[in-house]
Amino acid sequence: MAPPTLRWLIPVVIGYGIVLALLPLQMVLWPDGVIESVRRQEPGLDPYWQAMAVRLAIAQAALIHAVSLGLAIWFTVKVLRGRRWARIALTVQMLLSIPESLYSATSGATFVPHVIASNCFHVAILGLLWVPASVRSFFRRPSDRAGAGRTSGSGPDAR
Repeated sequence: MAPPTLRWLIPVVIGYGIVLALLPLQMVLWPDGVIESVRRQEPGLDPYWQAMAVRLAIAQAALIHAVSLGLAIWFTVKVLRGRRWARIALTVQMLLSIPESLYSATSGATFVPHVIASNCFHVAILGLLWVPASVRSFFRRPSDRAGAGRTSGSGPDAR
């Protein structure tokens, strides 16, 4: 069974999911930030293509966030079952998400609060995966756990 500190991943990933869902929702309900971002990147764009670019930007954000959330949930379930590969995969996902979200911050001030919130969740997830000693112990191989504290072939008794 996963240690209590690792089970904190559940509410943290739920919070992360809420933040991921809020950005595309905000983009749909209040598209001004997306429109401004498209105008800034492509100032001479025809109004038809501008509207198309806005729709595509919203669809892209929704798709990326849905995939990211799906992966985070799946990896979290596997992490809680003690799968070391899932711990590494979730770590890589969070580490890749940080610069990706910072890139989003360059698209306009509208997105900065989401970037700050999502990066707080990225750091919290990384911390829960790697900092607590109970979590590190949970992911050690059984052979490593059995030999913890013993070193073979070294120390004053080694000959």
